[in-house]
Amino acid sequence: SMITVTVRDSDLLSKDEDIGVWEADLFDGVYSRHDHEYYRQFVVLTSTDESDSSAQGFLRLSVTMLGPGDRMPFHNVTKERQQEQLESDDLLSPMGGLGSTELRFIKVDVHEIINVPYYKFEYAKRLFIQAELGRIVLRTNVAESEFVPTATGISPFQ
Repeated sequence: SMITVTVRDSDLLSKDEDIGVWEADLFDGVYSRHDHEYYRQFVVLTSTDESDSSAQGFLRLSVTMLGPGDRMPFHNVTKERQQEQLESDDLLSPMGGLGSTELRFIKVDVHEIINVPYYKFEYAKRLFIQAELGRIVLRTNVAESEFVPTATGISPFQ
C-alpha cells in the first residue's frame, strides 16, 4: 500500500495544476520507522511529469500509521514549534529574511483511501484527515461507522 501526497496550485477560474508529488510505501516507508511515523519531516516534492524528475519543492508533513495495539506517540508541539522558530530565526538573520509570504488558500482533497487494514477494534472505527500549514490546523470531522471491506479497501461511507 502506498501513500501519495499531491500538492496542487488551486485556482478558482482554471484547472488545478500539480506542483509536485511525494509517495511512500505505508509499511516499508512509514510503519518501519521509529514510532511508525514521519513526524514533521521535510519531504521532496517531485514533478508529476514523467520527463522531468527534478525537485519541485519541499513539504513538511506528518504521517502516522498505527496497527493493533499501537498507541499514538505524544509530541509536545508547542515546545517543538518554539525550538523550530528559534532555529529558523538563526538561519534567516544573516540574510535579512527571505521576504514576506502570505497564505491564500489551503485545500485538501482526499479522493480515495484504499487497502486500510480491517480492524474490529473500537478505535479503528474513527477516521479523520488533519492538515497543518504553519500555525493553521485543519481537521475533518471524525467519520465513525462500521467499516465494510470492499474490493479496493474499506469504505467508511456506508
